[in-house]
Amino acid sequence: MFAVTGQRTTIVKALEQLTGEETIRIDPTVTEAMRWGFEIPPTERYVLAAGVLHGAQVSQITQWEAQEAFQVNLWSVLNICETVLSASPRARICVIGTESVPNGSYDRLYAATKAGVHQYVQTRKVYPPQQLVCVSPTIIIDSGMTQRRPDLERVIETRQTVRAIDVARVIQRVLWDPLNLNASNIIIPVKERSQP
Repeated sequence: MFAVTGQRTTIVKALEQLTGEETIRIDPTVTEAMRWGFEIPPTERYVLAAGVLHGAQVSQITQWEAQEAFQVNLWSVLNICETVLSASPRARICVIGTESVPNGSYDRLYAATKAGVHQYVQTRKVYPPQQLVCVSPTIIIDSGMTQRRPDLERVIETRQTVRAIDVARVIQRVLWDPLNLNASNIIIPVKERSQP
């Protein structure tokens, strides 16, 4: 069993198939309650996969959309990580980042919030056997976020893409393989499709 945000994402669905384990949903909006004694899920593994991409330039995003992107992509991730790491000495957390951080994105707010996540993962002190990593995929072609893009045809023709299963395989290797227990504070890029 593992705990997730973004339970309906293609990454989480693929990871459920790979591991054969059930998920426990963490609602990012309950993080305030978590701080005040809300019980964390009874598991050691956490995959924080929720994300918001509005697909617009900053000047075209409303204040509400900006707050939503900040809340989901950055604040709730940091809040969940802090809560879990403080309460569970064996917590193993994988956060989904993006290659938009080093490569740029048409949605600069998305890239900026994920840049904050990358920085946090690289600098947050954890103590073994705790683990905190970020898996950073390029465009996930079968994700709902990508499928809703108005420029999908151009993306398919011009950009490097991976599938959700490719990202899930990396997460499985990092969080489930006991040989990777010491992998922490790293960003792991996912740029190539694995073999079916």
